[in-house]
Amino acid sequence: MYFFSANLSSVDLCFSSVTVSKALVNHMVGSKSISYTECMAQMYLMFTFSNMDSFLLSMMAYDRYVAILPHFFCDPYPILKLSRSDTFINDLMVFTVGGVIFLTPFSFVVSYAYIFSNVLKMPSTHGIKKVLPTCGSHLPVVSLFYGAMLGVYMRPSSSYSLQDMVIAVIFTVVTPLVNTFIYSLKNWHMKRALRR
Repeated sequence: MYFFSANLSSVDLCFSSVTVSKALVNHMVGSKSISYTECMAQMYLMFTFSNMDSFLLSMMAYDRYVAILPHFFCDPYPILKLSRSDTFINDLMVFTVGGVIFLTPFSFVVSYAYIFSNVLKMPSTHGIKKVLPTCGSHLPVVSLFYGAMLGVYMRPSSSYSLQDMVIAVIFTVVTPLVNTFIYSLKNWHMKRALRR
């Protein structure tokens, strides 16, 4: 949207300059004359910039239409769903690249399973009391984020639904919000400030 707004501002500035500059000169000089060449150049530039204005405004309208497909950000699957062509290659690319990029960090997160299995083998509750404050806050955030990502992107784009849009809100809005609270509340200074 900012790209279109910046271009629209530039085109509007040029569009106004084409007519207003000559009108101001004529007003200051007290003349209403314009040469044939100046007139043709002014008409050409006026039509060019007005057409650019028109196309930019229509593109901005389409951009807003796409933004209001019921989505609040430019998610790849809703965009692919708008396509009238076969999206098999795009889906394959999302699965391949997304799988590698997604599964590499996820493989480290699976270490929680090892942590919990080792803690459960301990005879005392001391291990559980130590693990819960350390891992307990991080695990729900990781589950929300990776669960939402798996649920939305690890299946074909043709199955994208309203429910997936809600899930997309979870990993784009809820998870970062929860991260802020969880990691700041673990901070001793933050806890003290909240108590005050």
